[in-house]
Amino acid sequence: MTRCILSVLLILFFTACDPEGGPPRAYDPGRIYFSETHEQAKPLGNDVDMLLVVNNTFCMSMIHDLASRQTGYVLSELKERFGRLPNLHIGTITEDLGDGGYTDEPAPSCENRLGDEGRMLKGESNSCPTTFTDYNYIVDVEPGGCAVEREELFGKCISHRCGQENCSPSAIELDRGSVEPSGLVLYEDSDGCPRCRNLDMRMEEALQCHLTVGIAGCFFKQPLEAMARAITEDLPENRGFLRESASLNLQFITSFDDCSVKNPSFYEVKNWPHSTTSSSLACFYYSHECEEDMDFAMENPPQELSQCRSKRPEDPNMWLTHTDYYTRLLSDLKGRGRVSVSLISAPKTENISIIMGSSTPRLGLVCTDGLPSPRLHAFMEYFNSVTPTDDTPFQSACANDYSDGYRRWGEVVFQVARDQCLPYPAEGCPDPAFSLVEDGSPITQLKPDFRAMCEPRCLVTLATESGTPLAVPPCDGARGSAPAEMMETSTNPVATDRC
Repeated sequence: MTRCILSVLLILFFTACDPEGGPPRAYDPGRIYFSETHEQAKPLGNDVDMLLVVNNTFCMSMIHDLASRQTGYVLSELKERFGRLPNLHIGTITEDLGDGGYTDEPAPSCENRLGDEGRMLKGESNSCPTTFTDYNYIVDVEPGGCAVEREELFGKCISHRCGQENCSPSAIELDRGSVEPSGLVLYEDSDGCPRCRNLDMRMEEALQCHLTVGIAGCFFKQPLEAMARAITEDLPENRGFLRESASLNLQFITSFDDCSVKNPSFYEVKNWPHSTTSSSLACFYYSHECEEDMDFAMENPPQELSQCRSKRPEDPNMWLTHTDYYTRLLSDLKGRGRVSVSLISAPKTENISIIMGSSTPRLGLVCTDGLPSPRLHAFMEYFNSVTPTDDTPFQSACANDYSDGYRRWGEVVFQVARDQCLPYPAEGCPDPAFSLVEDGSPITQLKPDFRAMCEPRCLVTLATESGTPLAVPPCDGARGSAPAEMMETSTNPVATDRC
């Protein structure tokens, strides 16, 4: 409950702080505007960067097929939730990082020693005739600096005055502060609304093609590390994908767990506890510990393991990169409240089994086509624990229909985009969590007497029906000054005098 209250209160600090009393441009009705400094105010919540991380090993064909055929569900959910498609960047990568070239001979299926390196792809071998730009991700955004008249109920466009010049990076950045790549072309969508994009086909068709990444990937599956490289390394295919103004959604599509390697000794199969152990079992052994010792001799198969948990990062037998490294990376990069994670994999399970294959001990299946994936589930739960929705954006890879999971994916993208919290204290509020929420846990390292102070100096501004700014005055709270709470009604947000 504290987190829910905090997310409602903190959105009020997304404020307009113009020294002259308001930003020098028109407002869109129903939006809250913010700036943490005396800069031109910017609307919050319609920019979304989506990164799809796809397993491309030999057993993924059916999952690829189902996942790609049903992409229309997430697009429909986004359109319904936002009222129109948000300003989208959508990139696709595989989890194939090869074997790093650490061994004399490549491991089986790892002939490409470095894999795809986190580079964004246009389908298998970049074979999709989708984008016409040097970067490989999809861009579909609203133009900037032009008037658009929309129907009140259904969001269809009656008229607009947008031209190709309104798709230039400068026009979009001047209008709403978003930084977009060059090469976008103006087109009208099915609602008659102007969009700027880099596609030669329908969005749904492009996504379907991009998700078809083949099944020739290395059996060392490293989705978390591939994700990290995709968003932190300067790769030409990915350049400009991440926007400071956007929330970030990660979608993992796999039937295995993450096996992001930290200790290169892992790549030498001879170092594993049993020479014929499957790679998935080796990944589990070098990242988890259970109440029972793992029996690789399999004298009495199967073996049931209970109360399994991640090994500590400092454990010498922790040969994989701890998931905490990736959660910290994203939290530092975007802020925890601006990241959501969706997952298509095997369902979460409390107990793990080791069974004997034809000649190899391996992990037991959780469902028809899925192995245990505790690392990916833990990663997803870390970010989604702060998301204000009851539905976890998880979809079993073993299901025959992904439509419900895709709808939940769209919902969590919307919630995170619209309920963002500043990744740093708001102006005049050294620690909003401590100051505004009773018994709230501090989010800074400031001294108690300083972080308890909360005297906002920014103007909280609500756009009215006429498009003019309305200042929302602060009210006196028991723990310092706080702006008035925004309450959602059936039509528009309204200001109340509750703190």
